[in-house]
Amino acid sequence: GYIELYNNSDTTVYLDGMLLGKAWPYVFETELGSCAESEPHRNDPGGLWSREMHKFPGSGSDYPLAPGQVVTVALDAVDHSVADAGLPDLSIADFELKGTADADNPDVPNLQYLGPFRDVTGHGTSVGGGGTLFLSDPVDFELLTRYRLAGGMEFARIPMAALLDVTDMENGANYIIELMVRPCDLSVPRSLERLQGGFLDSRKNLSLAGHRRVLRTATGGRIVLQDVNTSFVDFAIGARSPGRIEY
Repeated sequence: GYIELYNNSDTTVYLDGMLLGKAWPYVFETELGSCAESEPHRNDPGGLWSREMHKFPGSGSDYPLAPGQVVTVALDAVDHSVADAGLPDLSIADFELKGTADADNPDVPNLQYLGPFRDVTGHGTSVGGGGTLFLSDPVDFELLTRYRLAGGMEFARIPMAALLDVTDMENGANYIIELMVRPCDLSVPRSLERLQGGFLDSRKNLSLAGHRRVLRTATGGRIVLQDVNTSFVDFAIGARSPGRIEY
């Protein structure tokens, strides 16, 4: 798994201290709770609830991202094509997520895993594998508002003002068929995702990925990507191409 971050602006930004993670993961009626019970957190105007978030390294200006530049964040920064020719070589990734028991490329900077969920498998998280993902400005993790489910699972809320981007990449239709459960009406507030309609089921074809669509080419040749806060409109399905903007 991997995710690409692209500077869609006309000024340099710094990744130092930014948070990358997954939002509230349960958008169905399950034994973990009803849609009515989870709605206050799925549709919280105060921010986005998450149990998995990672912090970029750096002290403020160590990792600049120039206009039109893309970086790749890999779950494991290794050459996966060694195991399967159809999988990408992620040893060229710019950053890597790190668990306590997975592969670690010493040449690739690690993101710090903050939690609040603690992965018992030691493999970090599946940020690159779909779901509702977010990127936020640096915030103090220790000061975030928390919520704990009856079973003990804990979540922390990223303030709305800190959020830079949110994408909903899950293909809900396949989950409905396979789990035979009723989907809830939305996974995140409408201000972040105007129409729910996840489009990527990474379990079905590992050679495919979601690509944000190219809107136009600016003066000087810089690509400007589409972002109307509706993921199934903003993204297209295509072949994996880590580190390259193609759509």
